[in-house]
Amino acid sequence: MRDESVARFIQDSGRVIRDVRVAMRLTQEELSRRSGVSQSRISRIERGRLDDLGIAVLDRLLRALGIRYWLETDRPRVTRSTTDLVHGRCSAYAGRRLETSGWIVHTEVEVGGDRSRGWIDLLAYHPTTKVLLVIEVKTEIVDVGAIERTLNWYSREAPNVVRRLGWRPSRTRAVLLVLDSRSNDDRIASNRSLFRDRFPGRAPHLREVIAGGDGLRQGDYLALIDPRSRRRDWLRAARVDGRRTSPAYIDYIDAARRLERDPG
Repeated sequence: MRDESVARFIQDSGRVIRDVRVAMRLTQEELSRRSGVSQSRISRIERGRLDDLGIAVLDRLLRALGIRYWLETDRPRVTRSTTDLVHGRCSAYAGRRLETSGWIVHTEVEVGGDRSRGWIDLLAYHPTTKVLLVIEVKTEIVDVGAIERTLNWYSREAPNVVRRLGWRPSRTRAVLLVLDSRSNDDRIASNRSLFRDRFPGRAPHLREVIAGGDGLRQGDYLALIDPRSRRRDWLRAARVDGRRTSPAYIDYIDAARRLERDPG
């Protein structure tokens, strides 16, 4: 591994740590408690003062934020871990529910190549209706535009993947499953026109599709989920769709704390 590769990785990590910490609504003090790295040092790292920073300290911070990373000679990369507690529980929950309804499900399906690599959270195929669902699971809605771009990319890549799996879908739809939190519900409400145009299919429509019905709509789908729920109707509507019950969680941190106490 070349020294400049490690140097670039360390330099990029200060920005990534701050961005993810802010997105998770963690204070530097809370990150300090999680990682065992002093708050003053975290502050210096986030400001780009990396003179005395090594991989060991970075590893503690990145792991505390649920970030996985790998180093390559030509291009170091950092990405949010798909194995963090909340995301992992949501993905596993959705996968089990789909399989119960007769879908074939693959998780963490890699797409792209060396320069642009991603992972489809769930790829689900119904052999009777021949519908393919490209599913993105989000525990937090931070950048709506990024979500759109990711789903568009995954939908373009999906045909290459399903050919390798031997599936023969006749129709494909993208699905955004979002953690049922107040903060996410608020984000959907504040961007209602964007979500309405991008995801005209909502929880009631998606329930019909998953049940094997023939009511596939034009456009993609959006629903909220609670990985602790045992309700038969596991897909929840957003407030803008007329929902009257309270969300299951306040935000990501609330979900993480409660899921840690509930091993499921």
